Amino acid sequence: MGRLITQNEAAERIGITRQTISNWVRKDLIPSVQIDRAILVDSDIIDELADNLRDIEQRKKVIERYQQKLKQVEN
Repeated sequence: MGRLITQNEAAERIGITRQTISNWVRKDLIPSVQIDRAILVDSDIIDELADNLRDIEQRKKVIERYQQKLKQVEN
């Protein structure tokens, strides 16, 4: 288990809104811990999510490049 971080910190690491993190926590898509009034999430999980999202974005870019090349060949 990594360090516990706030939802704001988690959102910044992934590049999404705090509201999205909050929705994931509410829907039990990611585990959280409440300490006093703060709802915290595990930084290891957030980092893994960030890596997966970067991989998805990279794959999208590769597909887009191939689609562009295909269009050039077709013309």
